Amino acid sequence: TGARLLEMKQSIWPFGRKPSKESLERQAEFTNLVQLVHDVASNDPRGLIDVVRLYMRPLQTSLLLSCALRPLHGAMAEIAPHQLFMPGVRLELTDHWRYPKLDTDTYVVDLAKDPVLPCPWHRERYVSALATIGSGKKAGEWEQDPNHAVAVLLPWGIACVFGGNHSIAAGILGAEGSVTPCEVWDMAGLLDKVRCDGLNFIEIESGKVLCEMHNPHMGAVFELGRLIRAHGITPMQKPLYQ
Repeated sequence: TGARLLEMKQSIWPFGRKPSKESLERQAEFTNLVQLVHDVASNDPRGLIDVVRLYMRPLQTSLLLSCALRPLHGAMAEIAPHQLFMPGVRLELTDHWRYPKLDTDTYVVDLAKDPVLPCPWHRERYVSALATIGSGKKAGEWEQDPNHAVAVLLPWGIACVFGGNHSIAAGILGAEGSVTPCEVWDMAGLLDKVRCDGLNFIEIESGKVLCEMHNPHMGAVFELGRLIRAHGITPMQKPLYQ
């Protein structure tokens, strides 16, 4: 059942240390986020895609704002797939290229609503993109070009951006445009190896703590992937007939 797929288990505390107050607060947030996942799934699991979009919005917003908030050349770096859920470690099991690579032609990323993670880093380029790209602006409507490189991670339906960060950011903020990804990776197998209990990411087979969960949103999205997979939902997939 969905409840068992997202079952909360007692955390394994590394080195016998109890979690900090901050960790327990993050776990409480994680629990609340997971409860909303259950509530949506019990009504209609098709709504789980919208929950992914909801929980990814804060990270997307942080990336879009980084160039404006930070000093010149101090913007956040691009997020690689292996950094998405467990940024503090580099493990073979989080390397996306170890999982099945799918046909990109059957997927499309909608910049107006999908969780796309660009990292505009150059202030002048960002200013130009925001000022000129889009309907009614100098450069016209948003269109995909060869510079746009996006990798989709399933089962969550999250898109990491490797090229065209500034113009993709403009498309997101202008709520227009779509991208055919250059890569699509089915990382559902990672869910068979790792679980998140709201405190840590834990290797299922050994019970070993891989790293601390620092972001309740991302921990909840990780576990949400189990329900998306269980219900056979495929985000970002093109309709069979268009």
